[in-house]
Amino acid sequence: MNLIEPLRRLSSIVEPAGTVATVTLDLAGSGIVPPATRIFLKDQVARALHWTARPLDAQETLKRVWRRIEEFVTKEVRPETDGLFLVAGRDVWEAIELRVPLRNFVTVGRAPYLAPLLEAVQRAPRALLVQLDANEARVAEWALGEEREEAVLHSEELESNVEHVKPSRRVRVRTGASVGPGGSSARDRYQQSTLEVSKATLRAAAATTAALHNKAPAEAILVSGPAERIAGFRKALPKELEPLVEAAPDDVRRRMERLSHERSAREVGEFHERWKQGKLVALGPRDVLEHLATGHVARAYVSADGPVPGVVCPDCGRRYEGMPRKCLSCPAEPVATSLVQELVTHGLRHPPLAITYLPAATGWLLELGGMAALLSAKGVRSRRK
Repeated sequence: MNLIEPLRRLSSIVEPAGTVATVTLDLAGSGIVPPATRIFLKDQVARALHWTARPLDAQETLKRVWRRIEEFVTKEVRPETDGLFLVAGRDVWEAIELRVPLRNFVTVGRAPYLAPLLEAVQRAPRALLVQLDANEARVAEWALGEEREEAVLHSEELESNVEHVKPSRRVRVRTGASVGPGGSSARDRYQQSTLEVSKATLRAAAATTAALHNKAPAEAILVSGPAERIAGFRKALPKELEPLVEAAPDDVRRRMERLSHERSAREVGEFHERWKQGKLVALGPRDVLEHLATGHVARAYVSADGPVPGVVCPDCGRRYEGMPRKCLSCPAEPVATSLVQELVTHGLRHPPLAITYLPAATGWLLELGGMAALLSAKGVRSRRK
């Protein structure tokens, strides 16, 4: 699943009246809304969208939004959906059905809250699957719990042997050889040509894999097939991709979840080590926002279900923790926002800003107010525990 275009659209949406609802639901892939999710939908989602302290126009908009959400969840969601990420408002409707579980969560504001979707992407990272058979190579993408075939690579001479395969795209590998058995010399030439065809197929598979990785980096390259074919494929890959290659597991989902967990643990461990040393860390929303404005944030840490309320100036874009009534940089009056969403949007518009999404704002991150960061420039202020 390619989320580049949905993220681009959603990150540009603002409804000043505060009529954008972001809802994530755990649907368990059973085709039936689980009881806990049904209660959450009827109770917390309905309550959030029917809050009577809003202006009447906003109330009417969100009542219509609620009816559409309820109709969609109960009648239109695909049975195999594990997690639903849904953004609905006056002028927006985006329903993304995932094969990755999500937590039940709702928030209403001026813009979509993207952290739960990006946390799901982090939790089920992209892998490239390469299957090497005797006469062909199949390359597929695995992302967000779904597999999509990218190419089946085979030689022109062997094409008739794989007619039963129905790929999304076939690529002919040409070697320039014209072969045919007939006598010892002919057999030798035939065997040599077959070997060259095999090597050419592996080279094409490696080139296709490298191109897909360059387009969107993969966490792992999972390869299956005979050992000699895997060795030839690995040799044909660019050297910088070789560390990503490993034998394809029986359960790709579980393997990718483990890789994601290990990566997050390393990133959190790096933060705690720097924090312990008092070196190049930002602690809490105010500190993170200050360094974000100067471009010193190298990696931020936020919770998928902890929006962190604050305000943003609609004119100059300055962001503030808490609810100050005046902007310190211009005469405009700040408006309510999610500071996590402000950081996420900044990261999408000004890459590269690395963000580690934690599933829940508990423990150390909650104590820091829901936001923390590693800093990149020497000389910026350090903090100690």
